[in-house]
Amino acid sequence: MLEYFQELLTTGPGGRNGTTTRDLALRLFAHYTPPQQALLLFLRAMVARCPLVILDEPAQGMDEAIWQRCCEFLEMEWTMNPEQAVIVVSHYEDEVSPLLWM
Repeated sequence: MLEYFQELLTTGPGGRNGTTTRDLALRLFAHYTPPQQALLLFLRAMVARCPLVILDEPAQGMDEAIWQRCCEFLEMEWTMNPEQAVIVVSHYEDEVSPLLWM
């Protein structure tokens, strides 16, 4: 799962090309950019692959590229695990609309 997002986590302060998954795991949460922190929180919610996941304002703090990758990831997850239900809470329709057609 982390490998799918690795390139988004190796940019910005502390990130560099050639960063391994282990390097990412050892980096302090505070050393990630705010959009990367939001991505890590999203991943923490998804890693257990629970049958029901409730995401409250998941795109807050993410840039558009990261949120788009999250939507693509959700589509892949739903294809592999169609029994999983995800509820996304948002005040902004444009954050949820990419998910409506999956």
